Amino acid sequence: MSDSGKFQWTVVVLTCQHKDSVYAFQRELELRQQRGSLSPGSLVLTVRDRLEPLGSGGATLNALLVAAEHLSSRAGHTVVTADVLDDAHILILHTGRDFPWSSCSRAFDCLPAEAPGPVQAPLCVLDLVLVLLGEQVCPGSPPGVWVCSTDAILHLPQDLVLSWEGFSGVRVLALPGDVAYAADHGVYLSDAQGRVTDIVYRGAEQQIQQAVMHDGKVPLVSGPVFFSRSVSEKLLQSHVSPPLDGCTYLGLDSGAPPLQISLFLDVLRCLCSDLTQDQFVNEDRPGCSSAVGPQGALVRSGRAELWRILRGEALSLVYVPGGRYDYLTLSGRGHVERLSRDWTNKNTLSHIERESLVGDGGRVINSVLEGDVTVATGAVVQHCHLQGPLVVPTGCLLSGLDLMTSRCIRQLVDDIIIQGHRMELGELRLNVFTVTGALDRLEVSFDDSTSSFLNQSWSFFFGRTGIQPEELWVRGGRRCLMEARLFPVLSPRGGAVGEEGGVCWLMAGAGGGLGRWREAWRLSLKEVLSLTCQEAELRWREELLFLGGRRRVREELRGRSHVCLLPCFRAAVQGGQQGALLQTLDSIAAGSSEQGAEPGAGAESDKALGEESALSGPAANEAWSHAYSLLEEGDLRGGVKALAAQRDHWLSRPDLLVRAARHYEGAGQVLLRRAVMSSQRFISIGQGEAPPLGEWQEVECPARLDLAGEEQ
Repeated sequence: MSDSGKFQWTVVVLTCQHKDSVYAFQRELELRQQRGSLSPGSLVLTVRDRLEPLGSGGATLNALLVAAEHLSSRAGHTVVTADVLDDAHILILHTGRDFPWSSCSRAFDCLPAEAPGPVQAPLCVLDLVLVLLGEQVCPGSPPGVWVCSTDAILHLPQDLVLSWEGFSGVRVLALPGDVAYAADHGVYLSDAQGRVTDIVYRGAEQQIQQAVMHDGKVPLVSGPVFFSRSVSEKLLQSHVSPPLDGCTYLGLDSGAPPLQISLFLDVLRCLCSDLTQDQFVNEDRPGCSSAVGPQGALVRSGRAELWRILRGEALSLVYVPGGRYDYLTLSGRGHVERLSRDWTNKNTLSHIERESLVGDGGRVINSVLEGDVTVATGAVVQHCHLQGPLVVPTGCLLSGLDLMTSRCIRQLVDDIIIQGHRMELGELRLNVFTVTGALDRLEVSFDDSTSSFLNQSWSFFFGRTGIQPEELWVRGGRRCLMEARLFPVLSPRGGAVGEEGGVCWLMAGAGGGLGRWREAWRLSLKEVLSLTCQEAELRWREELLFLGGRRRVREELRGRSHVCLLPCFRAAVQGGQQGALLQTLDSIAAGSSEQGAEPGAGAESDKALGEESALSGPAANEAWSHAYSLLEEGDLRGGVKALAAQRDHWLSRPDLLVRAARHYEGAGQVLLRRAVMSSQRFISIGQGEAPPLGEWQEVECPARLDLAGEEQ
């Protein structure tokens, strides 16, 4: 632990499924490090999984190898050595599969809250995981490797304290769940001493009942996993232990066949005390590669090697009664309800022109809403720039939409999800739009009685649009909504297909759109997610964050509110948006017609330029005298323009920035002085009746009070 109370990670590794994610997510980790969410001394890395699915176990082995390589290089070694694990605290986070309700995986799914800290930023699932691990779970743990997924929100009691005295082996954290929920999940079986005897995945009710704890709940396979230093060294051996080397990039480079390994059902299960080697190696079990399929021999060989390397290490369970596990499922309604029910902020880092039109149970996240945009209770708008008139009914989710989309979605019904996705195909950049019903089940076969599209039966959709089933699915493929090629992307005659010829036609199904739909190149939701450029998605989110921030700054300054703007300024500077922010402050100062309003914008400009603690100092450099003269003469617009022109010459070095900030403070003093002098226009002197002697009189007047150098 550091002096600030944050857990000091040696290395933080985030595993990624897609190639472009490596660069986009690396920047996200570095931004969190700059904001203080991760300690500045931590090495942050993103690692791409092999093209073939590795499973969480294979991704863990690959990530550990990469972390050890970097630590070995830092220590001056020319080969990977386990010695670097002696004092290392390594965190491996898995982003997992694509998530249909967030183009940047579950890890970067934004929630209706701001991230804690001095820099304004949205709160993502990843941030919750980092806080939970760094402040509640990991403090006090010895050197080793922590592994955790980012596909769930974990809630732990505030008084949770883990004991690490004399610990060795592997430890798992489990949260309580109902027996019925566990039927589609995994549970730990354990003995009276807390040793894990088996792990059951999608087991029968009789098996799950064996795991019931004293509170009537079962311990779900849900939380972080800790490998002690000695076990971590054994895991590191995998990169030189065929066929386990097929899980690592070294195996890829050397031509080893890929091997899918599960963290829980392979790596951890081989440590369960009730299992024999024959059971572990040869049995076929759900959630894993088949031991009898085409790659059966490879799978069995990999399991046998895991047994040889790891067997004998202790696997212990920490059950956390009172905790809660909230897995981010594929349910659209579940996702909308999570955002609208479990959080209280209806406006998160958004600029809403008419906030009264957002219901108390509505949620607007990192968006800009212009005009009359009504967001009903139970509806969510995130990462959108919309213009009214527009009504977002209850149960709806709008995500990633721009201004051009607003006119096409005027008439929405309840429980509709419309998303914009940014794709880059070579040099071609496209915005692709998808629409589903919040009640649709994405992976259920279309001929199942519970299957639907836009919350209506497939037969109704086919009858309304004229589309035929064979037009949606590849022969022999899965015939479910997730893989239905519904969404037009490119037309041979018209180029990119916008929202009007795509999702709006799918919702309405009228007019002559069927022919254009048929001739277009179309993608399924699954394909759209796999082709989405996550760097472009994060860039769009950031643009909205800064646009909304600048508009909030304008609103707060013109409304003379007492909201602290420094977190917004820090975010703009961190994102390289200080120029646009300063232009906004210039326009506020130059456009103010009220005496006393413009000094506020000037004061905020000096804060944007430098640390307040360094502002005090001389402000009479000759280069700034022309701007000062214009302000003294009352030429506010000319003075602000001259200040900005001079400022451009003082932005190249930190010391010049501080000096520029001092001169902006000086300009603020000029404006304050003029504002005070203007008070004579409102004061009249004349004859009046004297108050009675001995009677107290109360007089009010504006004043400025400086405390410790801060204006109050």
